[in-house]
Amino acid sequence: MKRHRTAGRLLRSSTLVFLSLMMPAAAVTPPSADLYVDDDNNTGTEDGSAQRPFNTIQEAVAASGPGDTIHIAAGTYAENVRIQDKAVHLLGGYAGGSAGDYAGGTGGDFGSRAPAANTTHIQGDGTDAVVTLINAGTATLDGLRITGGTGSAEGLPWAAYGGGVYVEGGAPTVAHCLIEGNDSRRADVPSIDDTEGGGVYATDADITILDSIIRNNTSGRGAGLALFGGSAVVHGNTIERNIGLSDHGGGLEIAAPTAEITHNVIRDNEIGRDLGYGWGGGISFFNAGNTATLAYNVVTGNAAPTAGSGVFIDDGAQAVLMHELIYANACPEIGGAGVYVDGGDGVRSRATLRHVTVADHDCPDTQGGNGLLLDVLSDATVTNTIFWANGGDDFEVAGGSTLSVTYTNAREATPGTGNLSADPLFANPGAGDYHLRSMGGRWDPAAGGGGAWMTDATGSPAIDAGDPASAYTDEPAPNGSRANLGAYGNTAEASKSSTGTGTATEADASVPDDFVLSQNYPNPFNPATTIRYAVPVPGPVTLRVYDLLGRPVATLVDGPQPAGRYAVRFDAAGLPGGLYVYRLEAGTYREARSMLLVK
Repeated sequence: MKRHRTAGRLLRSSTLVFLSLMMPAAAVTPPSADLYVDDDNNTGTEDGSAQRPFNTIQEAVAASGPGDTIHIAAGTYAENVRIQDKAVHLLGGYAGGSAGDYAGGTGGDFGSRAPAANTTHIQGDGTDAVVTLINAGTATLDGLRITGGTGSAEGLPWAAYGGGVYVEGGAPTVAHCLIEGNDSRRADVPSIDDTEGGGVYATDADITILDSIIRNNTSGRGAGLALFGGSAVVHGNTIERNIGLSDHGGGLEIAAPTAEITHNVIRDNEIGRDLGYGWGGGISFFNAGNTATLAYNVVTGNAAPTAGSGVFIDDGAQAVLMHELIYANACPEIGGAGVYVDGGDGVRSRATLRHVTVADHDCPDTQGGNGLLLDVLSDATVTNTIFWANGGDDFEVAGGSTLSVTYTNAREATPGTGNLSADPLFANPGAGDYHLRSMGGRWDPAAGGGGAWMTDATGSPAIDAGDPASAYTDEPAPNGSRANLGAYGNTAEASKSSTGTGTATEADASVPDDFVLSQNYPNPFNPATTIRYAVPVPGPVTLRVYDLLGRPVATLVDGPQPAGRYAVRFDAAGLPGGLYVYRLEAGTYREARSMLLVK
């Protein structure tokens, strides 16, 4: 049940002075204390110390004051925990002690935490959310395994919210937790449409969820997370195999005014299982005026029956997607397997995609926009992005929507400045590796057990093909003074240019029948352009640029190359405007063309 806050009226300064004279001095806030819990202490002498810890978590909560920290030993605590009107910090993962330690007065080991080795398991009793936070300020749940919860009683009789964790108000943090096997459905709330947040539900709260695993939870909507009102920060989590039986949000359902969803793995979540229709298998973000940043997430293997298996932006929400890897989500009925944007009721939804890879949604072309579907008053701007292997139908624009695509590589030939339609040569998409092949150096996250740089015999045309005005300095050298396309563009894992700074030479895997030197594109240009050429046999290759007096101003290629099709990015930022000539020499082949630099 949502609780609404009403802001009080401001008092005049004179009134404040009067009140300060009449009221007694505020009480000094006592320092926070440390309390201890271990279910192995059965001596009957529990006082919350490390020598005589409480036997249950709720005992410690009842004894705690605002700001206190409760240290919890490994064990299974069969209870529901409620924290209300005070900020209390629950930390799991301590070794604790044995029954003999406490009987002998030795006490438990609470000196260091190792949640992976010392599992602190809170097992709900199936009558309520496992952990309930009501106006609990900056409370913390850290290093806990939370299972066996059902919908909170706070929503009755109308709804059931929050199987694992229920949050109302405050600004809590959930970190390093394993939240699994919770189900927000209740027999006394028969409609699955009124059950939300199988793993975590938050309303009117500024919630932060960090470095946790939220998996195998069930709900009507928002099976993994359902976050409403306030703000939401969701960072570094794995959100997987959650099942939503109703129609919105298999992994995440978020309607917060501001949301930051970053560095998460969101995979194999599902929505609409019972209904046979639904939207947003991985992420559903919605409501007019709400804004979200989605960055550095991996969204894969999610399913929705109707549209938006990966990401769904709806009802006037606005989202910026940056460095997102969205691949191999299930094919829904009408499209948008990767990203679905939908407005309606007079409001426009908007998505901005920068440095995103949307790939391997090999759905039938009869479906709409397997990569990106815009429907009913929706707008999208796409740049520095790759759409590939989406069944040949990357984009669909309907219902008064608009789409702008620039500096993007898509299989579906798309009008717009700097757009390409060429195989991006992903490293190993079958294994989920969408780094770009490069002769200059490519990051392989699987190499050596911890990742390493390697080189390829061919290189991607998406290297150094980004908007010339975009940042590129986060790319490792040589970076061609221009950003790569796709999820890893302008990051430390960007594939390297194959020649020195200012140029990039990349090769196509196919072998041509003859020598070719193509006209540069764009032409005229400012300040950079691409020169493509082909060599049918291996051998020494030289490609130079000359001014009109015949003086060389740049050497783009000078050395042996295998047979193949190549593209060289020429950056003329330091040269005056005018006419230039570029000349290719390969074996006995000689050819030159002119190009115009306009400044």
